[in-house]
Amino acid sequence: MTRFVFLSMLVAGICSAETLKLEVGPERELKTFPEAAAKLAELRESSLGNGVEIIIDGGRYELSTPLELRPGHGGTDAAPTVWKAAGGAKVEISGAREIRGFAVGADGLWRVKVPGGMEFEQLWVNGKRAVRARFPNEGSLPLLAVSEEKTGDGKARQTAKLDPGSLKIFSEPPKPEGLQVIVYHKWDNTRRLVESMDAATGTFTTVGSEMKSYNTWDDKSGIFFENAQALLDAPGEWFFGNGELAYKPRDGESAETSVALVPMIGRILEISGSAGNKAAHMVFEGLSFCDTAWIAPAGGFDPEQAAASIGAAVEVTDAHGIVFRNCRITRTANYAAWFRKGSKGCVVENCRLEDLGAGGLRAGEKKIPKSGEECGGHRFTNNTILDGGHVFPCAVGVWIGHSGDNELSHNEIARFAYTGVSVGWLWGYAESAAKRNRIVFNHIHHIGDGELSDMGGVYTLGPSEGTVVSNNHIHDIVSKTYGGWGLYTDEGSTGILMENNLVHDTKSGGFHQHYGKENIIRNNIFAFARDQQIQFTRPEEHLSFEFTRNIILWNQGELFASAGWENGKVIMDHNLYWKTDGSEPLFMGKTLDQWRQEKGRDIQSIVADPGFTDPKADDWTAANREALEKIGFIPFDPAQAGPK
Repeated sequence: MTRFVFLSMLVAGICSAETLKLEVGPERELKTFPEAAAKLAELRESSLGNGVEIIIDGGRYELSTPLELRPGHGGTDAAPTVWKAAGGAKVEISGAREIRGFAVGADGLWRVKVPGGMEFEQLWVNGKRAVRARFPNEGSLPLLAVSEEKTGDGKARQTAKLDPGSLKIFSEPPKPEGLQVIVYHKWDNTRRLVESMDAATGTFTTVGSEMKSYNTWDDKSGIFFENAQALLDAPGEWFFGNGELAYKPRDGESAETSVALVPMIGRILEISGSAGNKAAHMVFEGLSFCDTAWIAPAGGFDPEQAAASIGAAVEVTDAHGIVFRNCRITRTANYAAWFRKGSKGCVVENCRLEDLGAGGLRAGEKKIPKSGEECGGHRFTNNTILDGGHVFPCAVGVWIGHSGDNELSHNEIARFAYTGVSVGWLWGYAESAAKRNRIVFNHIHHIGDGELSDMGGVYTLGPSEGTVVSNNHIHDIVSKTYGGWGLYTDEGSTGILMENNLVHDTKSGGFHQHYGKENIIRNNIFAFARDQQIQFTRPEEHLSFEFTRNIILWNQGELFASAGWENGKVIMDHNLYWKTDGSEPLFMGKTLDQWRQEKGRDIQSIVADPGFTDPKADDWTAANREALEKIGFIPFDPAQAGPK
């Protein structure tokens, strides 16, 4: 019957531009996604002028290799290829194998044999991420000291020291086989195999790349260990060894009905063409892409800002007009989706990305694109991007590298250990491709978990002329030591407009510029930072930024911080400053009059209570309209940020 429907529609399609349909499901002629892709390519050879819908019955579809779609699977703008769930059914495309049949041991642990040849470092039980047995179960242990012995070819042996009592759990020699250590240091993390350990003295060694001079492990670093049978002591933890999976159940779980998902592949979907033959016009609606794997190589994972070399569950290369709508990407070891070189005009909208090993969305590459390989013009809107960094804490919610003309709008981005949104990938003032990006109307919150530092709700890097960061609601940014900022223009950030943003409850300040050129910071609300409100680190000969028509409200910490204020070239005026206890604000130790006379700044600025109705309840309506009019502040509605 299915064959007849397919053939009759093919014949009809020769005479008209109607949409052709393929059906996929356990009871259909096309039972798997590879079968559907093969039939689609065959159909597209003779029907490029027709739209094609691949309608997928509800259920779980297990892949042992990524689904690969090429130019021959695509369509045209008027006649796209659409992959969609049938009638709103739940369709889950999984890179994991299901494991059942747990047996309950006398020690309370569940155990099950795993088919031979399977190796994995991530696991989900009953759809929830399980934790590879670790110590401590939460947080990290403080490093007391570290030394390094260089061994040649950029390699070295690190010897780290902890409080000896910290390693009692490893007191039985020898050191557990396969034991890994994860080190948090500044904005990065390092993962290594433990080479040796002396629990009595609290020392252990690892071997890998030399530490970077600007980001070494030190006494401000935290560490945790994972992957040892002795560490399996908390509900939701697991350990795999000698072909057997051991699991400590959570409350309410049943051994008879529980299902473990063991991921087998690192990518679920790969769409790619070439510079001269793009994959084009494919639409994915109502589908879930789930369960990807990452295995640490023998040398571990060296520190890398934003985990920028780590791939994604869905990767799009040399393609345009690729659309993901009402989809879900979850339970990953890596990023959710990456639009790579040569990708243009792609859309991710109304999607939910959560439980991520790294971050959410990515656009562009780490290097300037060659001619014909430019990436940009993507639109990521109305998405919910939550709960990342489970494998790579240094990853970010949304990463835009050397890519321009992208729109990131009306998204919720939350619960990432490092940074919410990162734009640009160049340290300094050389050429960058990250131009004219729009980061607008996003709700970015609960970024940082107190383990990493030097982060931002929105972080920019390098020349980004024409980039706009506006109407975002950013709050609860928490670093370990320094650098829990809301808006952060880092090294070489240039030509960026930041306006109409509400930024509050950050650790290190609502705004920080490390160094940059001709940025405009205007008509923002910066409120209730802990350590200081506004920070400026490095003065330069050119104009660093304009800071005008902003409201700064605080109840603790300094107003300004860092040495850049003394000699830096900035334009500051028409701002409102108010400390909630009514005390006189100090501008780098100076009164407002002294600040004006000595620095020529804030000539028309005022000290006044804006009269916000109830900031704790997120009501930022200002009663003192007269004060706002004096500085030219234009009210905006923070409630418009986030998914519509």
